[in-house]
Amino acid sequence: MKPSPEIESGGDGWSAVANPERASWGLRRNRDFGPLAAATATAVVSTPCGGEFLCRYAAPPLSPISRRQSGRFPRTQGQGAALSCGHREAKVQRFNHCLASGLACMTPPSLITRPKILFFDLGMVLLRFDVNVMCRQVGVAAGIPAEAAHQALFESPLQRDYESGRVTTRQFYESFCRQTGARPDFDALLQAASDIFELNASMIPVVAHLYRGGWRLGLLSNTCACHWEHCLRRFRMLSELFDVHAVSFRIGAAKPDAAIFRAAADMAGAAPHEAFFTDDILGHVEGARAVGFDAVRYTTTPRLVADLQSRGVRLNL
Repeated sequence: MKPSPEIESGGDGWSAVANPERASWGLRRNRDFGPLAAATATAVVSTPCGGEFLCRYAAPPLSPISRRQSGRFPRTQGQGAALSCGHREAKVQRFNHCLASGLACMTPPSLITRPKILFFDLGMVLLRFDVNVMCRQVGVAAGIPAEAAHQALFESPLQRDYESGRVTTRQFYESFCRQTGARPDFDALLQAASDIFELNASMIPVVAHLYRGGWRLGLLSNTCACHWEHCLRRFRMLSELFDVHAVSFRIGAAKPDAAIFRAAADMAGAAPHEAFFTDDILGHVEGARAVGFDAVRYTTTPRLVADLQSRGVRLNL
């Protein structure tokens, strides 16, 4: 299949071009502005296997005579790409490369656009937690070894069922008691299971800056009722800064099920392709992408900031 021809888009005197066949990009001025400050072009290429290539090209100040900067994308199988020209974003409808065998790679486009809502995972993105701490605390509350607590919670469907809304908090408690043969105080058990979270300190200024900048923020998390209620009480920013709470136990589906992502988009009043999402688990990121979300894996906060900036989200941290 023949690769798509050169695609050009832009505005206000700027344009960006991409030639899928040559794997090249170009940043072009359509009219003279006089001497300008340095400009940049950024390419984001997503591969079918879930990998991403973030390519930044710095262009020196452009004189009225010098109108074009150009370069080449990595030779890799790609789904989609976007170029940013300063504050102008040009979306490339298809970015296809030929495989080494010479066969054309024609995959559905994965457009990276300026998002309408930014969704964040809760655990290990906004908050840190330790399952081992949870099992030790639950074990103390129930008078059983931590290993027995782990077996009851995570080596059976109990915690997954609780997070998916298939059992209530009371049913969770009764099932735990049946499995362990213990009957701890109800409130003490919930407190032991829930008091395991701490803020990811590096994310606090990012979230605060986004909120002050007028971005809509959402939570998209696999969580259970007792964890959610505990976190809302302890971390006020979850209720004050995030206006969409897409939590699995209320929706009745857990990541990576497509249903939770569709529900989150509906709650935000946005189409899936208008939503950005970050999660520390690659399978959840892939599930979001399959529905149409622009999703990236969270590894470090600086990397996330770079991912957001490449999508037109300005962060001056």
